[in-house]
Amino acid sequence: MNQIYSNLDYLNGQDWRYFATIKRWKSQLTLKSRSGGFPEKTWKSVESNMPRFLSLTQLTPDELIEEALTDNENGEIKLSEFFASLKKQGIDHNSAIIRSYGIIRGFYKHNKITTQGWHTPKMIPKAIEQTDSDLPLFAMDSKTKKLDLNRPLLRIFLKELSTRDEVIALCLISTGLDDGDLLNLTLGFVRAQNPSHDRIFLSNFRAKTMEAVKVFFSKEATKRLREYVRKERVDGKDDDLIFVTSNTERKKQFQRKYRRDYTNMDYDLLPPATFLRPETLATNFRHAAERIGTTLQKDKQSPLRPKRLRKVFKDACQAGRIGDDMANIFMGKADRSNKVYLGKSREELEIYYSMLEPFVTVFSEKINEDEILKLKLDQEGQSSNLKRQIENLQDQLQRTNDIAVNAITSLREEIDEMKKKQKS
Repeated sequence: MNQIYSNLDYLNGQDWRYFATIKRWKSQLTLKSRSGGFPEKTWKSVESNMPRFLSLTQLTPDELIEEALTDNENGEIKLSEFFASLKKQGIDHNSAIIRSYGIIRGFYKHNKITTQGWHTPKMIPKAIEQTDSDLPLFAMDSKTKKLDLNRPLLRIFLKELSTRDEVIALCLISTGLDDGDLLNLTLGFVRAQNPSHDRIFLSNFRAKTMEAVKVFFSKEATKRLREYVRKERVDGKDDDLIFVTSNTERKKQFQRKYRRDYTNMDYDLLPPATFLRPETLATNFRHAAERIGTTLQKDKQSPLRPKRLRKVFKDACQAGRIGDDMANIFMGKADRSNKVYLGKSREELEIYYSMLEPFVTVFSEKINEDEILKLKLDQEGQSSNLKRQIENLQDQLQRTNDIAVNAITSLREEIDEMKKKQKS
């Protein structure tokens, strides 16, 4: 470790890990962990970067939080200085952003410091972005000259996945959920939905940001998901996760643990079906991409990865002419203007979702633009009707107030007349 980051003498021998603010950070990481356990990988990054940050600031963890509570801008300045120092030490631009505005920013956030308005430098485009552009998931239709879902590619890709992973892919495409949030859903979530509804509805909070998210699963994804739960997870309890490790994945876990191939005699030693890690899902997607002939560079992300499917949903919102405010509600993105939409009913939200659904439906090419326009006009019509109803109620209220004022005035005049008669 460079000397500039190794001088922690000012702590007087006290281990930085035992400060109250660090303990709170650690406990919050555990509470919000997707797997429900302690995030070892994240904490290794903390232990690598926090001493550097403390050495640069020459403040204790508790002092840093106290300083930020006094003036929020202090924390933002400290991150900026740390970012600049990391770059001076030869750490590349994107890694410096992750270390400072990713890891260290989490220290402030988990100690109840508002970091939402802090400026974050932009990442330098990665080589993967070029690969993504070479394999577009939304492509220009040669006939309509409009952007549309690259269904031929996705259909070929999905058929290379297992049944479980194909269902996951359809859910990711049609909801825009983080893969971790989707993988944490339970069987009870699906079973509790009204079977008469064509679309499953999710109203929850994103684990990563705790932002509210309200979104539907497309009719296509809903049908496949219900079918998967009914056939593949029939014995599961409501509290069990929908998607768990497969027998093949469990046998690989056995091989890694015991360093030998699994046999039927090892059944009692086979690990139980557990939480399907996003990394495992990404590996499965990568292998499927390779099988359809996608050229992948070693140690580089696949253009057909779970997290990229979230962008498909974002593109679908634009193609379906969904405003940013509503798209942010569907995707669980922070925005002050979202609040007015959060209060909308399921029925109102479903009108908006119907406008983008054709663009996230993989196994149907028919997109009826007249129907989309009709849905939009219906939505606008409902808004106009609601506005007229409000105006009518306001008029009624004004008339009622006028009648009340006139009645009170007349009553006062009568009382005055009675008083005058009594005096006379």
